[in-house]
Amino acid sequence: MSNNKKEEKKHQHLFSRRDVLKLGGLASLGAGLVSVASLGFINGKSVDTYSGWEGQEGEIYFDREPFQVDKPPYKILRTEIKKVNGLDAPSDRSNLIKELGLDKTGVENATGALKEYYEQNPDIMEKDKVLFEEIEPKRKETEKTLGNRNALWTAWNSSWDVLKPKKPGLPEVSDWEGVRKPAYEIKDPKKMSEIIKKVAGTFGAKIVGITKLNPAWVYETSSGGRGWEPGEKVEMPSWWEYAIVVGVPHEWDSIMATPAFAGEKDGTVQAAVVGARLERYVKELGYPARLHAPDSSRFDILVPPVMVDAGLGEQGRFSFVITPEFGGNVRTAVITTNLPLEVDKPIDIGVRDFCKECKLCAEICPSKAISFDDEPGEIRGRGVEAWFIDVDACLHYRQSVPFTQRCKLCMTVCPWTRKDNWIHKAAKGVIPRDKTSLVAKGLTWAQESFYEIPDVSEYTDPKWGSYRKAPWFLDVDGVIE
Repeated sequence: MSNNKKEEKKHQHLFSRRDVLKLGGLASLGAGLVSVASLGFINGKSVDTYSGWEGQEGEIYFDREPFQVDKPPYKILRTEIKKVNGLDAPSDRSNLIKELGLDKTGVENATGALKEYYEQNPDIMEKDKVLFEEIEPKRKETEKTLGNRNALWTAWNSSWDVLKPKKPGLPEVSDWEGVRKPAYEIKDPKKMSEIIKKVAGTFGAKIVGITKLNPAWVYETSSGGRGWEPGEKVEMPSWWEYAIVVGVPHEWDSIMATPAFAGEKDGTVQAAVVGARLERYVKELGYPARLHAPDSSRFDILVPPVMVDAGLGEQGRFSFVITPEFGGNVRTAVITTNLPLEVDKPIDIGVRDFCKECKLCAEICPSKAISFDDEPGEIRGRGVEAWFIDVDACLHYRQSVPFTQRCKLCMTVCPWTRKDNWIHKAAKGVIPRDKTSLVAKGLTWAQESFYEIPDVSEYTDPKWGSYRKAPWFLDVDGVIE
């Protein structure tokens, strides 16, 4: 069968699926209305609340205890998991290319570990050539034609860089810098965990989870920086015993104006700063600590499964971990340490079954990077089950977006990612308990029926999602020429 016929057949399937969802959606939503309304009356306090958060000190409204499970809800398919090569991450590889100046001289001139990587993955080198020789130059030309449209956004986004944490060196040096001697003896790990969560909240964290660090989630080799050379083997230190995961959401109004005004650094830098403060706090107690964070600091570990292990949520179809509080709208930092702590259990809130039916993120993705498969499968021969994401296609689209170089459309279209009002909050509490999937189908129907989900062409050249008006504080109209 030709590719065109396959695409046609797929879209025929899509339309029929969406028609069924819409026809059955109202009935499904009505079936769960009584339970939704009762829970909503208890949980919801205002239709204007954004996150379900009660204040500025880290209280978490979602009660995870009824949904705790003994094992993480992802599937391990082999006894031994194949670890991640740091150069497999396109964003990290792109950063390395820029650091080496290869974005100007050509990626085919790579040396060392990057050259070896390209020799093993020639298709990746061709994709990187397209990124730096075609996509980025075209984006810069587009930005010139758009003038000052994003002037306020640019000022706002760049301002977050004022407090970016620095990159650490090798763990045996950086993890021990500033550690108090002697260490305080921790008599009650459970109480210490409660304190860590409270303190993280005062630092700005919105959700916090703690887990034992699974060595399988530590990178096999580095993409460079953080003390290691590109391609160098990452040795997990003995003191990376626990992982404290802290999360904050992006600013909601900016996120909902994606991709034209998609915020990025507001979430990444905030998460990194919260993590840096918590790293310092742990060291003041006398224990080694290492920050793994988005933006400048970066990672030595694979974050989504660590989030799942720590009980913050489940990994969804679009690879983000979906949390009960914020859906996929959360950026996280991780602190590895041997401070004695009590760990949290993972949770099962029904994301896997929900994502099997929904597929809205795959439909809206401009890069077609998200799988439409009904079931998740093994990812890149690593022995772990998840839905496939074409990470290079995703990066290419993001880098093509004028000014923001971001997307997050998958996150914003997800029914779990909504400003919380009482009915939406309650529905997310009912979904894990609803074995009929009626409420889940109803929530997807509501998303399709009441929120704008235009054709994907609206998010590419020349429109770039411009029909979505900028949040008022990023709107240049009447302020800047």
